[in-house]
Amino acid sequence: MHKALRSCVTPLIFAALGLTCGQAQARGCSGTAYWDWHFEGAALRLAPYVSFVGPRWNDQISSIKIHSGVWRFYRDANFQGPMLELGPGGYTFQAGDAWNDQISSFQCVRPTN
Repeated sequence: MHKALRSCVTPLIFAALGLTCGQAQARGCSGTAYWDWHFEGAALRLAPYVSFVGPRWNDQISSIKIHSGVWRFYRDANFQGPMLELGPGGYTFQAGDAWNDQISSFQCVRPTN
């Protein structure tokens, strides 16, 4: 398997399509996560396959814009724990919401146009 596929994309989906990480984003897996509610604060461009967002972003995401693709967001690292599946659109999580400041990993599971 290509090195880029192991490190940044879901192998069963994107490898079958022969796509690298950059190609997957260009072909329908694009989004942005935001530190604050209502798409404000620091922004993180979503890569198609992130098993851990890192110490800075762990449990800090409060809003998400999905430009393309169907994405799964997980409460724990390594795609573990409760999962939230989102398609294209804008999503905000306020204090007290079940998903506010809870995301630790995510992946694009299906590209869209």
